Amino acid sequence: VLQRSTDTQKSYTVTANVELGKFFPDKAKVTLPVYYSVSKDEVRPKYNPLDTDMELDDALESVSSRERDSIESIAVTRHVTRNFSLSNARIGIKSKRHPMPYDPGNFSFSYSHQHRHTSGETTVYENDDQWRGALSYNYSPVYKTWEPFKNIKGKSKWLDFPKVIGFNYLPQTIGFNTELTRHYYELQERDLENTVTPNLPVSFSSQMLWNRDFTLRWDLTKNLH
Repeated sequence: VLQRSTDTQKSYTVTANVELGKFFPDKAKVTLPVYYSVSKDEVRPKYNPLDTDMELDDALESVSSRERDSIESIAVTRHVTRNFSLSNARIGIKSKRHPMPYDPGNFSFSYSHQHRHTSGETTVYENDDQWRGALSYNYSPVYKTWEPFKNIKGKSKWLDFPKVIGFNYLPQTIGFNTELTRHYYELQERDLENTVTPNLPVSFSSQMLWNRDFTLRWDLTKNLH
């Protein structure tokens, strides 16, 4: 009997994926994929943790509304998680004949935020937030390889080598990415000896990072990589 659980558990999760780019004209070639989710978990014990001889519902009915909120915040454990992200948002407009470095389609933007909240018997609140924002650029020029010896006339096999030599006067890919991330954590523990006016200090941590990278691919000839 002691191994049987008397807690009541409730949970639900809602997720959504929306392409907001559909609300823009097709000529704009806008891509805005948005993701959002929220989940909540609740564990409610049958008995009052402050007085295990009394059921929680009976304890809540026998006190005032202010004391009821205080007891419920201690007895009930709640977990809430929210996620929001915008991945590779872009305006896909590019020059028709030859892509140019300044085309809007070369840029993309991403953003995300995750929030987690917990409260329960030993925790007044515990918040964990993570933010991320990134800007990316990627340009791939289109051009013909310069082959200066292509038109050499002759049937000698020794001429096959210089004929296939081609020089790339522009790189194949140029790209960079800059990303900002921030993490903030805060915890307020509960003073079980003084549940009315808890005076325990708040602990927190904060971190911010800025990551940057640059990519260049340039095959000087079409035969050597």
